[in-house]
Amino acid sequence: MSPPPLLSIITVAKDDRAGFARTQASLTMQSYTGFEWLIADGGSQDGTAEDALAALRNGHAAWADSRADDGPYAGMNRALPVARGGYVLFLNAGDCLVDNEVLRRLAETVAKRPAPDILLGDALERSATGLLRRKRARPPAWIIYGMPTHHCAILYSRAALAGRRFPESLSIAADYALTAGLIAGGATVTRCGFPIAAFAPGGLSQVQAAAGRRQQRGVRRGTLKVNPVLGAIVEAGQSCAAKLRIALPRIYDTLRYDGRDEEPKARDQEASCSSSRHGVRWHNPAP
Repeated sequence: MSPPPLLSIITVAKDDRAGFARTQASLTMQSYTGFEWLIADGGSQDGTAEDALAALRNGHAAWADSRADDGPYAGMNRALPVARGGYVLFLNAGDCLVDNEVLRRLAETVAKRPAPDILLGDALERSATGLLRRKRARPPAWIIYGMPTHHCAILYSRAALAGRRFPESLSIAADYALTAGLIAGGATVTRCGFPIAAFAPGGLSQVQAAAGRRQQRGVRRGTLKVNPVLGAIVEAGQSCAAKLRIALPRIYDTLRYDGRDEEPKARDQEASCSSSRHGVRWHNPAP
């Protein structure tokens, strides 16, 4: 058996062939090759499953499996025991690494000692005004409020994940529960200071935001032991932020995103990650 890679990239997919193609493109063009790609498809009927198995046959993926399951967290839990890398990144179908040097930079970062249990990166996100903007990772203390950054911008040490799985009973906030449990348990956390991935909008946490907040409430009480009064204040703040994003999007963008020289770079990056019916094109923007 070959030596284990430094990084394991886990992609879950379900009936999102175009999104899967974008994710695959961003991985196959990486300058760093010391990673393995694991794909858990949820029984797609649109050709995504066939593309995932083709990636396995052509050597792009180290493991691929397609079967009906109970959602993305079930797929993540199915792939986790197969992972051999020292660190795990969950890059779901539609998420794209921001350029072809990201994995190299991540490998250099986690190779430093002491290596963290969790590495938080920035993400690119579609803002309320329609622009792709940089969303900086929050410090780990932010876990009381929510995820410090998007799931696709978090590297987890596989050793820290040993014996842990995403609680599938939480259909929206299972990633929050897993991350909160690690941090509450004393996991070491570092911010890398650069963007890792462009987050694909339209996921469960955005479409069912209110239900997600209710699930997070249970995690705050049970895992983080947050005082109920503080928890109510946090939830009220989340609700106000969601309303502000809709009612006053420009003000929300100013408060939440880092706009320094990121807007044009983000637009160039998004335009460069494109797919077609007959294949995928990935063109890295000029520095």
